[in-house]
Amino acid sequence: MSVRRTDGAVPRWRRRALGNDPGGAAFAYGHQRLAALRNRGRSRRLRHRSRGQAGRTVVSDAGTIPEWLPWKWRHRTSVLVLCVFAYFAVRFVEFALSLVFPDIEAALGISTFTIGLAVTVSTITYALAQLPSGALGDRFGERAVVLAAVGLTGLASVLLAASSSGLFVVLGMGLVGAVSGAYYSPATSLLTDAFDDTGRAIGTHRLGAQAVGFTGPIVAVVGAQYDWRVVVLLGTVVTIPVLAGFALVVRPRQPARPDASLREQVRPSRLVALLSRPRIAFTTIVAGFAQFADTATFSFLP
Repeated sequence: MSVRRTDGAVPRWRRRALGNDPGGAAFAYGHQRLAALRNRGRSRRLRHRSRGQAGRTVVSDAGTIPEWLPWKWRHRTSVLVLCVFAYFAVRFVEFALSLVFPDIEAALGISTFTIGLAVTVSTITYALAQLPSGALGDRFGERAVVLAAVGLTGLASVLLAASSSGLFVVLGMGLVGAVSGAYYSPATSLLTDAFDDTGRAIGTHRLGAQAVGFTGPIVAVVGAQYDWRVVVLLGTVVTIPVLAGFALVVRPRQPARPDASLREQVRPSRLVALLSRPRIAFTTIVAGFAQFADTATFSFLP
């Protein structure tokens, strides 16, 4: 049997939690607690609300998911899966090109030096696209930048397939590097906001880039049966379903900094200030050498 206090005193545990003003603090505590419960109920309603008789979609914590999927399949899982496929799509073109470099040299009469120059230009433009793509994601939203990067990668593949000389191969690969490089930063930001276990999500995301290696036999067969241009056009074919899936499934979000100046965000002095920090500079150097070795092996190792 419990005894109810009638003297109006605040229990000792409440005084310890609320400080020296038990009366006003208790009122503030109750008000905050009520607001928290209301927000929690509103959040649950947004997660599990259905559209009545239509029953076509269910509203999750971050967007819409088809009804026929398992209930535990959440919108953020769809985002992760689509990001894996999108990363696969933007990296597929460079991988496919590395398998048909000898065919390009023979067909266009260009040297290995020209091919190496094209790979270098592609790597440089890929790296230079990272910072502006992050700023564009903050300004216009990560989803819009990812859609643009995937779509432009498919378009750049078409232009590269139409190359008639070494100069156009260099320019085409530079364009492919620039538009595909714009993908990674906004996609990572999208996953970081969707998942608490960020490391696991980003690690799973990177599997998309590594999975392109499994397409080697298919690319080799297509190159042998047809032409190197058909191989490059496969890059466009791969981007189409990914582009459609992202546009239909991933829900638009409010940009993080819609009023920010792009010129201010990509100012070289800001990059210099970041690289002046020893930890960031060391990590950048190590990552740069690792990426150099990875790209060289990826492109030229038989």
